[in-house]
Amino acid sequence: MRPAFDIAQAAARFGRRLPANSLTTYQKRTLQAIVACRTAALGGHIDACGECGHLRISYNSCRNRHCPKCQGLNKEMWAIQQEEQLLPVPYFHVVFTLPHELNGLCMHNPRFMYGLLLEAGWHTLNSFGNSPKWLGARTAATIVLHTWGQNLSLHPHIHCIVPSGGLRQDGTWQLPKRGNAEFLYPVEAMKEVFRAYFMQHLRSALEQGLLALPKGFPYKRGPYYRWKEALYRKSWVAHTQKPFAGPQNVVQYLARYSHRIAITNHRILDIGQDTVRFAYKDYADGAQKKEMALDGLEFLRRFCLHYLSRGITGSCRRIFGKCGTMAFWPTPAKTKYWRKPWPLWLTRNSSFLPAASAKHSPNNASLARLPINAPAATKDRWLPSKRWKQTKAPLSNSGPCSIIDPGWQHGSALALLCPAAGI
Repeated sequence: MRPAFDIAQAAARFGRRLPANSLTTYQKRTLQAIVACRTAALGGHIDACGECGHLRISYNSCRNRHCPKCQGLNKEMWAIQQEEQLLPVPYFHVVFTLPHELNGLCMHNPRFMYGLLLEAGWHTLNSFGNSPKWLGARTAATIVLHTWGQNLSLHPHIHCIVPSGGLRQDGTWQLPKRGNAEFLYPVEAMKEVFRAYFMQHLRSALEQGLLALPKGFPYKRGPYYRWKEALYRKSWVAHTQKPFAGPQNVVQYLARYSHRIAITNHRILDIGQDTVRFAYKDYADGAQKKEMALDGLEFLRRFCLHYLSRGITGSCRRIFGKCGTMAFWPTPAKTKYWRKPWPLWLTRNSSFLPAASAKHSPNNASLARLPINAPAATKDRWLPSKRWKQTKAPLSNSGPCSIIDPGWQHGSALALLCPAAGI
């Protein structure tokens, strides 16, 4: 059923009231595209019935990745494509969340902070997967970036879909070595690895002056140390849910998350003269369904917080698109041997994985890391600098994998793609 209210109505009513310098040029163009979507402003076409002569005018869509009305078909096509690549194994849902103390840095440095969040999540999962204590096999993951909470506030976190197990070097399937069917890795240990990796690279970037500092950031000696120590003492969020009921549920779940941003039109309950009322889930109160009314300008401001500009999505697509370690084997091998029967994956004596050449060997697939592994700061450069430098991303094309999925073309950022994990 078509919703009674949508984002376009809110943007048309309150967009003109926004202060002149409150939005970037990209955000303004995006709002204009959403307002013009499926209206006469974009033109259209006429459908005519050959028997009765009935005419129907259909207006063209804007096809903007942030528009909630333009992603339904893309979602269904993506889900059908991914269902063909599912493995008959359980999948776990893992969530990594950044503390709210880092929201200011995320707003001023989204390209760096979100890229580091994605890499830190994958580093954590890959570290436990490579450990002989927990798995000792090649693991994989699909990671979707979210920057919003249910109330549209800034809440950067990633959703990870991880298969229960991995591939050994001989091509056989390795199940998790500890716990039971509802256990992946120890959550408390994952929190520590995730926090340590993220803070190590964030400190390096701050102390080299590579980031733009928000107003009020504690860049002086004492406040900076207290800010840093508070983040180290805080328990960061890493949450693991039980396996999904079936592989198909994995695809449907990810399709909902990877082809929308912030809020759907069905959640908008009313658009008044000055306010917007919408439904949300309060996870702090047992996921109770509640309603919230925001000022129209505040609603648009929160919605625009979650736009992913082309510079951000393009950079992260290049960084993560060629990561061979995200998949079980490189793309050339997958293309040649993908259609083998599924049961061969799950037999311990399987010779399914062929003896690949050194160029296309899964063990030779290297991870194209973010350019944030900066050297340790010298003694006279231990404080974050006020200077801002554009972070360049020297990309590594040595990995054998090609770009796998255009998930970054849609609203939320689908970054790490694993075809062998069925995602």
